[in-house]
Amino acid sequence: NISLRDGLITLSTVSEKSRGKVWDSEKGFYQTDLNFTSGIINTGHAFRLNYGKIEAKVKFSQIEGLTHAFWLAGEKATPHINIFKTSGKKGKEVEIGKITSTQGKLNNNSKLLPYLMLGNEFYIYSIEWSKDKIVWKINDIVVAEQSDNIPAEAMYINFSSHLKKEIDSTKLPATMQIDWVRCYSKA
Repeated sequence: NISLRDGLITLSTVSEKSRGKVWDSEKGFYQTDLNFTSGIINTGHAFRLNYGKIEAKVKFSQIEGLTHAFWLAGEKATPHINIFKTSGKKGKEVEIGKITSTQGKLNNNSKLLPYLMLGNEFYIYSIEWSKDKIVWKINDIVVAEQSDNIPAEAMYINFSSHLKKEIDSTKLPATMQIDWVRCYSKA
């Protein structure tokens, strides 16, 4: 479900039978039959960044029930930073923000950017992350800022696609394409 062709990385979500693991909060991971497959790539074993600018030129299919995401994660479930995550009706909303936890309580500081028709064209999604603030941009236009509870640990980059629910298989395959990724640290 991951290919490299003509300088683009493509994550594909397809309708196909497969056997894999799913997560259940009571059972943990368990084996099950699946009707769809997708992909995730990350830099977990090769590259992590603590503060700086992270940007990527990306385009994706907009389909209700399918989530594409460009995000940062550390060693635990939190904190993580969503540079973008598609969501909402027909996949036309983009969620940006950070998820942290304090004393076991989950803090989801996210913002929906509604009714965006971002799929099917390349856009540059970025964050500028310092110890005091995170600034989210699309095509170098500021769309959000947060200055509270800023993560301080080094994180790795993730690109992923997954289904939130079973969808009409005639809408597939669906793709997320990554043209390039750039990371900058402050001197």
